[in-house]
Amino acid sequence: MIRVLVPTGSIESGATIALDDEEARHLEVRRAGDRTAAHALDGAGALGMGTLRHTGESWLFAVEMAVIQPRPAELILAVGAGDKDRFLTVAEKAAELGVTRIIPLETTHTRSVASRLRDGALDKARRRAREACKQSGNAWVPTIDALATLAALPSLASGVRWLLADPRGGDLPTALSQDPVGWLIGPEAGFSDAEIEAAEADLGATPIRLGRHVMRFETAAVAAAVLTERARAEVVRARRG
Repeated sequence: MIRVLVPTGSIESGATIALDDEEARHLEVRRAGDRTAAHALDGAGALGMGTLRHTGESWLFAVEMAVIQPRPAELILAVGAGDKDRFLTVAEKAAELGVTRIIPLETTHTRSVASRLRDGALDKARRRAREACKQSGNAWVPTIDALATLAALPSLASGVRWLLADPRGGDLPTALSQDPVGWLIGPEAGFSDAEIEAAEADLGATPIRLGRHVMRFETAAVAAAVLTERARAEVVRARRG
């Protein structure tokens, strides 16, 4: 099935939506034709089923039916982005896995890294996340914040149950509620001792072991997202009996 991205709020039954140049190029590569069945996503939960229309100079999407997919339970990844390219991988994979928000962290061990993530790369990360949603069919594009510090997290994300990825931590609970969950994932050199103490004292973070070995931050981010979704699914299955 061909999927296209359209402006937020534009999907309504009976609407005809003009597609931008990027989506037009995508359709040309896919060799799409006039009246080809397709789906449209607006990144904010709206899904449109309909057909593509090619006027010769532009591409349009005609919405035949529109639905809103419920917003998923909040899942935040606060990641020490020590390498720009690996953070772009996090943005892409997190979108595929249903993460709702990504907060790139500036930490003690990222400040001196030449290839670290900088504000100028955030728009590229957001584009990668949108493209990943289009490919996977995820109707909710994750929010990607500006660079932040651990000290800023209490004000940026309140009411969150924070989990600290730590090879010395305990096991993830076998069942997690639908309440907001956030993961603190350090860069490859890890969080400093002072940062770990602050995470536990200021955020109430619980150290959790993701696997038997030390992981790169992009691997840890994927593992955290998968394990969280699995633990939440256990709650849903238990309720259904």
